Amino acid sequence: MLFATLVITRRGRFLPWLCALGIGAGMIIPIAAHAQTNQVITGIVQDELTGLPLESARVRLLGTDISSSTDGGGRFLLSEVPPGVWRVGVERLGYLAFESEHVTISEGFRPGLTLRLTPNPIPLPPHSATSERPPMNSPRGVRRLTREQLQRAGHRTLPEAIDDIPGVQIHGSPETPGGTRVSIGGVSPERVAILIDGLPLCGNGDGSVNLDAVPLAAVSAIEVTPGANSLVAGDAAMGGVVNIITRPTQSRQPRRGRIIAGQHDHYDASLSGDESLLGAGARWAVEKRQRGNTFEYPHGDSAATRHGVGMDDWRFFGAISPARMEWLSLSAFHYQADLGQPGALQQPTPGATNATRNTRVQARWQGRTGAYRPMAAAWFESARDHYISPVSYRSDAELVERFAGLRTGLDARVIGFTSRTETELRGRWTEGIDHLRPQSSFGVHNRTEWTVRHSATGRLDSHGHTLALTVGGAIDGDDSSAPVYSPRVDLAWSTPTVVSLRGGWGRAFRRPPLTSLFWKADAFAVGNPNLKPERSRDWDLGVEVRLGPLRANSRYFDREIEGMILWQRATATGQYTPLNLDRVESYGREDQASLAAFREHLRVSWSHVWNASYDETGVVNYDGQVIPLTPRHTHDLSLEGEVWRISTRLSGQWVSERQIRRDNDPGKTLRPYRLFNLYLRAALSRQSPDLSVAARINNLTNERYDLLERYPGPGRTWALEAAIGF
Repeated sequence: MLFATLVITRRGRFLPWLCALGIGAGMIIPIAAHAQTNQVITGIVQDELTGLPLESARVRLLGTDISSSTDGGGRFLLSEVPPGVWRVGVERLGYLAFESEHVTISEGFRPGLTLRLTPNPIPLPPHSATSERPPMNSPRGVRRLTREQLQRAGHRTLPEAIDDIPGVQIHGSPETPGGTRVSIGGVSPERVAILIDGLPLCGNGDGSVNLDAVPLAAVSAIEVTPGANSLVAGDAAMGGVVNIITRPTQSRQPRRGRIIAGQHDHYDASLSGDESLLGAGARWAVEKRQRGNTFEYPHGDSAATRHGVGMDDWRFFGAISPARMEWLSLSAFHYQADLGQPGALQQPTPGATNATRNTRVQARWQGRTGAYRPMAAAWFESARDHYISPVSYRSDAELVERFAGLRTGLDARVIGFTSRTETELRGRWTEGIDHLRPQSSFGVHNRTEWTVRHSATGRLDSHGHTLALTVGGAIDGDDSSAPVYSPRVDLAWSTPTVVSLRGGWGRAFRRPPLTSLFWKADAFAVGNPNLKPERSRDWDLGVEVRLGPLRANSRYFDREIEGMILWQRATATGQYTPLNLDRVESYGREDQASLAAFREHLRVSWSHVWNASYDETGVVNYDGQVIPLTPRHTHDLSLEGEVWRISTRLSGQWVSERQIRRDNDPGKTLRPYRLFNLYLRAALSRQSPDLSVAARINNLTNERYDLLERYPGPGRTWALEAAIGF
């Protein structure tokens, strides 16, 4: 909701208006108006559904060069406005552009102007960096990292940027078993849906998602929604949603080139830009990364230097969308990499490599006819992993996955209510090939999935307060199991200044991944075709407090999971195999605080996740034990400062001990660790071309840490960076 109250002053004289903000749309009591000279327009920009202020919205007086951007409280000021009849336009990433009715700037009484800024419904609707924006019309807490914040923090890869979001932790990497997995609020990995512009990526529900496939230079924003979200993203969203927004907007970004060089023959190079083609916005990005074959780990590791772990990859992204994104938009990316396998795999299989190829295309269409907005989207993705080990335990195996889908939807606004209805059809195809041991191949397996979702939101404004209620549900089915219904109810209340409250209850589910069902039997692992789907019931309650530049929020959650899928090592065979746990209880709290001072030249943020996840199956030796890979405490800290043209950022993370065995064997734990990274950047110029140089040091204290068992993270490393914007 965008509520703009216009206050017109006569330059050089006392305020001719005395403004009193009242109930509902507001009241303005004119005291005097005798101005025919240039005036000033002030106002506040707010979200349509939550009523919360929107930061960084561009407000302009149409037909002129007069414009302004909203601050952290959603306020703006347009100065030097000539008398006349004008229209005010508002634009913001993730929302439909809006133009007000005609506003007469002249002497006499003028009423307050009430405008509403509508979220763009194709991706999960974005929000401001300092307020909450709900997906699927739901008043849920969303955390957002903007493109400007990504560049300011100096992140090199998409997983590194996601890991920097409060309450989020990355498990593993493309070089470790299971690949890159995301945890939100301490929930077990692989239970978080990864979307690109609101559409699921290959791997959701069938294992990990290759986050490295998307160039960071192509990303406009990253949004994280905690809690059960089957209403939004289906079976992969038991623990939350990460939405990667890439679509170009009307606000063009300059072309940008960057090169990073550091230890171990490591370098990153990227080039990206936003273009205007026949009235359409276009975005492109290409990245190249390489690392030498020798990589060092912190002192104390049994193999402090590993060989054969080189990395060579590149990725490309391109997208085109009309200026108002109201008809057709297309995007595609391609990624390929040759990765050496470090960690435990280097011991039995030195020189092992993995060749990865990933290609995706997607198209979206959105119409707009009055109160009804239809949409349609389609996508296709192909992924291939080819693992080769030339010595010791020889291996030559491939995993091929294909993922296609079609989504249709309709957004409606009727009598003060907004609703969304979506239908989605997805097809997954997986093949496992063992070239050396054909009898061990798990063959071809496929699954057809379908979803119907509907949600409706009612919103009530009174005395400056906003109350929003969302009720919805999703029905998910496939060709091998009965449909599952996942209802969801959310309630949010916000004041115009200080406090916001939100709470919700819902159910979610997760299908067994095809790889878990049919993984080939070898000396290390075997699949389990008898796995059942996971089901959960969860509720959460959150509060946010805003006191000027200080913002703090806390969220409590409680989740009960039936049939949680967990890979464990069998005592008799020594093989890892997935199994269902009858009941798991998980509860905890997320706390966050941020402060921006000295005109945002100093920014401090802190977050803490406390999570308790227990086995409640009643099985002897396991009942009451902590679920593996769920840390009890996770702290994240960020300190950013800027003086003149020099900026610095110190980030830190502390993760407590994690269990790696279901029986909580005290000798089988991942030790706690503390990581600190330093980034220092100097801008050589602020005008085009925008030149800058930077230096970074990762793992300042050379801490030894393990993301997974026997897969230590790298030690202290340094790198230098040069960037140009033109």
